Amino acid sequence: MKKYSILLFGGSGKMGKELQLLINSHNFFSLYKSTGSNLDGIDPKKIDLVIDFSNQKSFCNIIKWSKDNKKFFLSGTTGLTKLDFDLLKTSALTIPVFWSSNMSTGIYLLGLCLDLISKKSKNFNYNIEETHHIEKKDSPSGTAINLSNILNNNNVDSKILSNRKKQELGIHKVDISSPEEGLTLEHKTYNRSLFAKGAMQAAEFLVLQQPGLYKMKNLFS
Repeated sequence: MKKYSILLFGGSGKMGKELQLLINSHNFFSLYKSTGSNLDGIDPKKIDLVIDFSNQKSFCNIIKWSKDNKKFFLSGTTGLTKLDFDLLKTSALTIPVFWSSNMSTGIYLLGLCLDLISKKSKNFNYNIEETHHIEKKDSPSGTAINLSNILNNNNVDSKILSNRKKQELGIHKVDISSPEEGLTLEHKTYNRSLFAKGAMQAAEFLVLQQPGLYKMKNLFS
């Protein structure tokens, strides 16, 4: 069985370390190299898949390199700009691209529930609250922004409250209320390996695809 060789960006971070453990024990993935964001000395011939969990400043160069060298590209980097998202779309015309701000099954299901509820209850008030560890750089979180975008797509306004609390891995809560009643949707992360496992599941999916932009909904369709 062919082993797909992975170039991992953001490998020294907490997520990167979790990914390295899973890649090294995987049946058909192998780790070519783990790096921060440095592209120097990389041999494209030895790489099949690029996984990027670096940062917004490095994202542009990494995806351009992947496109130019025709490599599968998977990213969970957040804090992206409109220009970055445009680059995702144009790159996906020539290579398979997978991007998600959060690769957990639970967050995907929360989004599905929120989409359904907001289509049926536009007159409710929606408030999104996210809590993460104090080292998290982007605020609000990419997941909170994505949840807000789901509501915007259904013409529903929302507010986002961001909290930073010691070592909290991640809590996303959506309060839905009217003067008569209330409903709360909440997702809590207990272990960072959750996201690494989701990324590997996405990688398994991606290497079987043709050029295009893929997201969590494609993984579960």
